[in-house]
Amino acid sequence: MKNLLLSLFLACSCAAYAGQGCEPRGSQADSIVKAITFAAKVIEKLDEVYPGNHQVVLIGRIGQDISKYGQKYSHGGYAYKEDGYWVIRHELNTCGTDQSSVYQEGIGNFFLDDLFKYEAMLVSFKEPYNTRLLNTLKDNSLAVRMHGGKYNMLYYPFSAKYQNSNGWLLETFVFASADVLGAEIENRESAQQLLKGLSYKPATLHIGMFTRLGARITKVNIAFDDQPFDERMAGNIQTVTFDDVVSFYEEKEFMDKKLEMGGDGE
Repeated sequence: MKNLLLSLFLACSCAAYAGQGCEPRGSQADSIVKAITFAAKVIEKLDEVYPGNHQVVLIGRIGQDISKYGQKYSHGGYAYKEDGYWVIRHELNTCGTDQSSVYQEGIGNFFLDDLFKYEAMLVSFKEPYNTRLLNTLKDNSLAVRMHGGKYNMLYYPFSAKYQNSNGWLLETFVFASADVLGAEIENRESAQQLLKGLSYKPATLHIGMFTRLGARITKVNIAFDDQPFDERMAGNIQTVTFDDVVSFYEEKEFMDKKLEMGGDGE
């Protein structure tokens, strides 16, 4: 039990509760209990399926209902072990701003966000991608090389003007695996060129003009000015989603295992 609690809340170089949602909460105590219970099940599953100390696992969570856009998981991070305990590294938008940071924190904190559903997707990687990614994530300077501080929830993935949290996942993966993929990556622009060369296709969300206008006026972390003009006018917004990232990893055979967990732990 002691080790499980340490795994839940072990946090490195981050503030407690980093990345929680900005909306008012109904029952915070109830949400915390649900989050801790589910996080404990996720850690148990991680230890069961990936018992060693050298595996990176992509974890997705359902922070909000995005099913109307054909998506399920809203946010993800890379989990791995530090000193024998599972931690997660992910990019988070700073609440109420258009900025972001990359954090490493405990699995418990990752689910402390008053989630829409307590479900998770776990994705592991084949070698040599796993080891390349693990080495990058464990190096604080390399882990942020592909971080773009200007946050846009719906950023266009072939422009370095903005970034969202799922875009950081994708760009960091190709940066870490560049030598295996036969490329040299110095910056985000070259990472995006590699993604183009790998025929990466972003998700296309259909968002009408009035919805776009309302979002742009009321949300500082949403912008559309990096989108191709014709597609933007047609309401076709291309961006990086968690589901889209997993589909790309699966298509390119970077993945090893994929499983989904519901609130009951299965």
